[in-house]
Amino acid sequence: MSSVHLTPNQSQTAAIAMPPGWRPDPSGLDLDDWFFEFGFGPQAEPAFFTILAGFEHFADVAPQTRAVECGSDWISYGDLNAAAERLAFQLAELGVRHGDAVGLFLRRSIPMVVGIFACLKLGAYYVPQHIGVASEDSLRHISAVTRAKVILSIADCADQIPLGAPQQILLIEDTL
Repeated sequence: MSSVHLTPNQSQTAAIAMPPGWRPDPSGLDLDDWFFEFGFGPQAEPAFFTILAGFEHFADVAPQTRAVECGSDWISYGDLNAAAERLAFQLAELGVRHGDAVGLFLRRSIPMVVGIFACLKLGAYYVPQHIGVASEDSLRHISAVTRAKVILSIADCADQIPLGAPQQILLIEDTL
């Protein structure tokens, strides 16, 4: 695994328009120096090669530990892993394969995380869209461009999702 090391004159910061006189901190560093100074920490090898591998490790060693909290709701690593496996199986039955797109059209929630991990388990990629923020035209366009065969959602968002001809909607709550 190779590492990338940048020196201050090689920094690759985006051009950011800041108000005149704005300073990120009182030390007097210019913006590029500030990003270099505070944008790099000590290098460490990650404990897991992928996010999915790390997640599945904790599902095995600490299945009762809370993995996700949303408001007053929560789900353990073990339950989240089991739900993601069930949903991945359902997606596979609907023809989703490695490299396919899956729409994830809903609001931030525990079912959203179940959908993310189900996609990762299949090697599919998820296309998240926040219902209520993205317009119907945007949702229709994104569905068409990504050729998502399946749109994952939750019951209270399902009626706001425009489906294309070959698309199906799958409610994530049904797997919880």
